[in-house]
Amino acid sequence: MYHARLAGHIWAAVKGVERLAAKKASFAADENSVAFSNDAVRGALFCVQAEGKVGMDGMDGMRELLRDVAVRGFAPFEREDDARVELISKRNVGGVVMKNTLAPGVPLEAWDTAPQRMLVVATNQAMRMLLASTLHAAGSR
Repeated sequence: MYHARLAGHIWAAVKGVERLAAKKASFAADENSVAFSNDAVRGALFCVQAEGKVGMDGMDGMRELLRDVAVRGFAPFEREDDARVELISKRNVGGVVMKNTLAPGVPLEAWDTAPQRMLVVATNQAMRMLLASTLHAAGSR
């Protein structure tokens, strides 16, 4: 369901419904600037396509990492210099959360899976939906 990308933030949902009412059939949820930064859609696609791309060293396991972020909202990682996490952050797809950081929405059990006490989390719920949709479209299940 394409419009499910609005999920997660009430203001994004309000603005999305307003745009849906105004644009009708030409409505596109990923054009909602309240839910997504200007480069969010391109960023998600770029990150999904980074694994195996020539010139993108250190991206092995990117789709699996993104799948965890989409499904659970977080993914543990072990090295501070993880190129995948740097790209995810650079493209506004997610960010790093340390165990000693206040991180509303990160379940306590997430830390049980994070040996180095570091997680990459989605920027928001809408990004999780966008990642899921982008991964699905790319044929990654």
